[in-house]
Amino acid sequence: MRENLPVTQYEIRVSATQNILSTTQPDGKIKYINQDFLDISGFTKDELIGQDHNIVRHPDMPPAAFKGLWDTVNNHDSWLGLVKNRCKNGDHYYVSAFASPIIKDNKIFEIQSVRTMPNQETIERADVIYPQLKEDKTPRVLNDNFLTLTNKTLIFLAVVFSLTLASLSLGSTQTIFAAITALGLISLVGSFFILAPFRQLVTQAKAIHTDNVGRYIYTGKNSDIGQIQFAFIYQNAEASSLIGRMSDSAKQLKISTVSLSAVVESNDKAADTQFSMTDRAAAAIEEMSMSVQEVARNASSASDAANDSLAITKASQIKLNQNKDSILKLSEEVSTAATLIESLRKSSNDITSVLDVIRGIAEQTNLLALNAAIEAARAGDAGRGFSVVADEVRSLATRTQVSTEEIQKMIETLQTGTKDAVDSMNSSQKHAIICANESQEMVSQLNEIRGSVGNITDMAAKIATAVDQQSSVATEISNNLLDIRQLAQENLESTVAADACQSFDLMATDMDELANQFWNKKMSNK
Repeated sequence: MRENLPVTQYEIRVSATQNILSTTQPDGKIKYINQDFLDISGFTKDELIGQDHNIVRHPDMPPAAFKGLWDTVNNHDSWLGLVKNRCKNGDHYYVSAFASPIIKDNKIFEIQSVRTMPNQETIERADVIYPQLKEDKTPRVLNDNFLTLTNKTLIFLAVVFSLTLASLSLGSTQTIFAAITALGLISLVGSFFILAPFRQLVTQAKAIHTDNVGRYIYTGKNSDIGQIQFAFIYQNAEASSLIGRMSDSAKQLKISTVSLSAVVESNDKAADTQFSMTDRAAAAIEEMSMSVQEVARNASSASDAANDSLAITKASQIKLNQNKDSILKLSEEVSTAATLIESLRKSSNDITSVLDVIRGIAEQTNLLALNAAIEAARAGDAGRGFSVVADEVRSLATRTQVSTEEIQKMIETLQTGTKDAVDSMNSSQKHAIICANESQEMVSQLNEIRGSVGNITDMAAKIATAVDQQSSVATEISNNLLDIRQLAQENLESTVAADACQSFDLMATDMDELANQFWNKKMSNK
């Protein structure tokens, strides 16, 4: 047997308004507890659901009491008894427990236990006999009582008969015997008929419920009168149990109703929000549809612009090809000119050589003219004419020398210019080649641009087509949103009604099963 420790032996009193209720599976696993159970026990819901119900059993409770409970319940009958339960912190509380099996298809579906506040006399009697039962002792007060009401009546009649016999001892024997016989017969017949309804009542009381321990604890009697009182207490507990379960169901129904109202209110707000969002979404879709149409127009314009760009790119490509050819031709011509100028430079070098010869001849002529003048001067008048010629020759040689020097300077200038021209031509040729290469690269890039523009044109056309389709879809979505709004309204109403019906149906089923069980029990006791 499970022993829950520690214990403080401090009692928590159950109030008259508390309705401590729980349901368990047939194996004793807790299925449901109400708030009063949690309040008095100190446990949380998570600590109890799915646990054995003996988690609240106090170690002072005798195993025999629970054996009687399970024997009664497994026999498809209800059990009434006083139970000492343990709180989570070790304190304890007494309850008058009424445990009932809920039967479905002739099998125990669940066991419900409704606990209420017991009176103090009941607790005091339990504190007397439970320790004895825990030690496997049978309390004397639970032994069968021979002095039933019938036996007491017979004893009373015997005493009366004896007193009558003593009072008539002074009369004749025949008279006394006749009187005693008559009195005895009258007493027996009278007691039989008078006590017959009482005996029937005792039999019915035992048929309702028989439990010596419970009878004594609740009535303080171990007699037929105690049995009748216990039967009344048992039936009152049965009715209280049914009322308690219905009261708890009503509370749960109220909680469900409040929750349902909150859900309905929340759903109303959510529906309003959904409607508002749907309306905004529809408006947004409408705006999107207009934007899509604008995008379609822009895509069409972009496609046209891309086509124009493609045409321009093609024309630019043709011109660049022509420009490349012209640059290459210019490069060739510059190369030819450079070759010619280089030849000219070489020719000027030859002229320089000739000038050197002329310069040498002029110097020689000048020397010869000078010598001729000297000789003419020696010759006197005979050489005067020759002297004039010599002066002229010398003058001519001098001018030739001067002209030669000027020509030399001009040739040097020409050579310098020619060299610069050759260098410039070579540089121009290099730049022309670079330009030709760059033109070729530009042609290649234009080919890529042309391909990209072609892709853009295709994409723009596809975008225009897709945008047209999106415009149609947006219109359809807008129409569907209106349908969704209407369906959401209908769904909201049906969902709320369905949830409410399901919750109420479950509670109504529980109440119906309880009522049927109570009714069947009543009918079987008739």
